[in-house]
Amino acid sequence: MKVLLFFSWFLRGCLVLVLIAFGLKNTDAVTLHFFLGKSWEMPLIALLLLFMVIGVALTLLAWLGVYLRVRKEIQALKRQLRAFAVPPTSVPPEPVAPPPADAAG
Repeated sequence: MKVLLFFSWFLRGCLVLVLIAFGLKNTDAVTLHFFLGKSWEMPLIALLLLFMVIGVALTLLAWLGVYLRVRKEIQALKRQLRAFAVPPTSVPPEPVAPPPADAAG
């Protein structure tokens, strides 16, 4: 199991190194053209990072609705479960008597 964990972290490290190398190779300035003659010039890697962050934010925003709905459903099911549960009794159980001693001794 430790081998898989090590391999997983090794792959993550390699991915980070590849992404850093990709970013260093793409530092050329690009121009993003908007409407009405507006434009914005920035390095390509910064533009890619910006759009990745926007994509992650939109994904989390879309996921939030599903998460809240599921959480509300879980709370409703827990309330139903508590309604059907038998409340514990406050009377302690009677002690069990020890078996009688054998008189044949």
